[in-house]
Formats: sequence, structure tokens, C-alpha cells
Amino acid sequence: MNNFKARTSSWIYAFASLSVALTSYFFVQAVLINHAPPPNFLQLSPGHTILSVNIFAHVVAFLVWDQVSTSLEALRWALASRPEQGLSLGSFLALSRAVGPTGVISLMLLPRSGGQLFYCLKRYVF
Repeated sequence: MNNFKARTSSWIYAFASLSVALTSYFFVQAVLINHAPPPNFLQLSPGHTILSVNIFAHVVAFLVWDQVSTSLEALRWALASRPEQGLSLGSFLALSRAVGPTGVISLMLLPRSGGQLFYCLKRYVF
């Protein structure tokens, strides 16, 4: 039952992230891109319009970053708890959000016994 609750909250969080992203897209489309005048409730001063777009962009970036970070954390523990082979310590550490960029670079330079290079590169790509 606890696993069901965790997945439900993840889907709700993902839906909220998508809702904020779509709202910001339609706001920018209506206010900045469309040549027709925006609706009355969206007519803001130029400073407030830019502030609103900036806030939307920051909120969307934070929500997407948090979703990716949470997904990597779930992947890390799912791979580590596999009954047949588990996960090497280097890969486990590479997927951790507690390890900073210099730690990930040092893990890349270690002799590889598993797929830790893949997970180190994945941290920098995403």
C-alpha cells in the first residue's frame, strides 16, 4: 500500500508540473507571441508581463529538475535492491543527488567494474 501512495503522489506531482508548463506556454503565447491583443485579464504592464514569464520559467524549471532528481533516486534504489545482481558502489554513488559534480568526475576516473561511467554521464546529460 505504501508503494501505491508513493506512485500516486508522483503522478499527481507530474500532472501538476505539466499543468504549470502548459499554463505558462499559453500565457506566453497569448501575451508575447500572438499579434491580437490579449484578453483583458492578461493585459499587464510590460514589467509585470516579464516578471510573470520569469516566474513561470523558474517554477517550470524547478519542477522538471525535481521530477528528474526524484526519478533518478527511485532508479538508484530500484537497481540497488535487485535480488540477482544489484548495483556496483560506483554506480550507486553516481546516481546519488548527494554527490556533487566533482564527486561524479572522480567516479568517472576510477577503474570501472560496472556501468558507473554510464550513470555518471547520465547525471551530466540530464
